[in-house]
Amino acid sequence: MGSFLFHLLEKRGVLWRGCKVSALFGLGFCTHNALTIYPNELSKQTQQVLARAKSCEKDYRARLANVKEVRKELDDVLQVCRAELATVEEHKRELEKARQPEPVETWCESNEESAWIFMSEMEEKKRSDGTE
Repeated sequence: MGSFLFHLLEKRGVLWRGCKVSALFGLGFCTHNALTIYPNELSKQTQQVLARAKSCEKDYRARLANVKEVRKELDDVLQVCRAELATVEEHKRELEKARQPEPVETWCESNEESAWIFMSEMEEKKRSDGTE
């Protein structure tokens, strides 16, 4: 039996050559991803997608920072415009007041009003005294 095994494992025998070739073939298969093509490709694709996502994130953050800066500048300009608009509105009201003539009382109107006031005061006095 031992001689039979020795004969099979002989260097020139078919079994040894087959083992040698299959070992080399298996080693080449493993090193060139022949046995795990799909997971390795999937891993590479995942890494590429992750790299693109990180690149997009950097671009997005840069654009967002730019937008925030522009928004801050626009808010400052808007505040200045609102302040100027308030002063324009105030000047407009002052101009309208200056254009309107002030009412001038005539002698008759003032005497007539004072006569009505005097009469109403007299009536109130009579009522409070109880005499009519």
